[in-house]
Formats: sequence, C-alpha cells, structure tokens
Amino acid sequence: MEQVVHEAVTQGASHGGSFVAVALVVAIAALAGLGFLWLRQPPLVGFILAGILLGPTGLGLIANNESVALLGEMGVVVLLFFIGMELSIKAFVVSLRQALLVVAGQLASAALLALVIGLLLEATTREIVILSFVIAMSSTVVAMKMLDGWDLCVAMPAGLPLVC
Repeated sequence: MEQVVHEAVTQGASHGGSFVAVALVVAIAALAGLGFLWLRQPPLVGFILAGILLGPTGLGLIANNESVALLGEMGVVVLLFFIGMELSIKAFVVSLRQALLVVAGQLASAALLALVIGLLLEATTREIVILSFVIAMSSTVVAMKMLDGWDLCVAMPAGLPLVC
C-alpha cells in the first residue's frame, strides 16, 4: 500500500509544473475577462486573447496537449455551470415538451438526409450516423445565425434566454 501511495505522489509531483501553468493561465484568463468586462466588452474576448497569448502558438506557457485538453474541459464545465445558473427550472419544464419535439424532428430530418447522402456515396452505417450528427449540429448553428440576422434571438416563449 505504501508503494502505491509513493508512486502516486511521485507521478503527481512530476505533473506539478503543468498544474502551476494551468492555474496561472486560468488566473490570467480571469483577469483578462474582468478587464474586458470593465471595458464593457464581452469577457469571452479576454479569454480567447489569453488563450492565444499563453497557448502553444503564443508564449507556450501551455505547451502539451494534456494541459490544453484539461483547460478545454474546465471551460466546458464552467460554461455549463453558468448556463445552469441562468436556467429557470419552472420555465425549463414548461418548454420541455416543445423542445423535445423540435430536437426529435431535427435529428430525424438530419438522419434522413444523412441516409440519402450515405446511400448515394455508398458510405458505411458508422459514417452515416456520424454524418447525421454533423448535419444536426451544423443545422443548429446555421439556424441560430439566421435567427440572429433576423433579430429573432431574444428569448424563447417560456422565458428561457436564447443565446445566439
């Protein structure tokens, strides 16, 4: 048991440098985000600039893929946390049935389109499934951009904020 603990401590200590680098990048990104917020600009711009400056293509503070993946996962977790903080459970439940119908329709139409394209190109089943997910995701992005262009991206009927 002592040997397992010793190996875990030794291995953890070898990654200490990347942990410090990740913590430093997170702190600088937070300060950059706050700075842009103070300038009445979206903090996301500060986060992106900090990533460019400190990442592998900039100063190289974060150079290995493991640290980049860790920061990406942390960013997704924080994003989902903030979405959860903004979400009203009551409004979510009210619009759940309508949202599920729309999602089911979108996935079914994307799957049908992918099936047609896949049969024409003689793709495998796996490739058709992947293509259907790609079509579904890209159609969501296109629809959001179109709604934004028509100034329809304000809020959903149930009071849920719609981010475009």
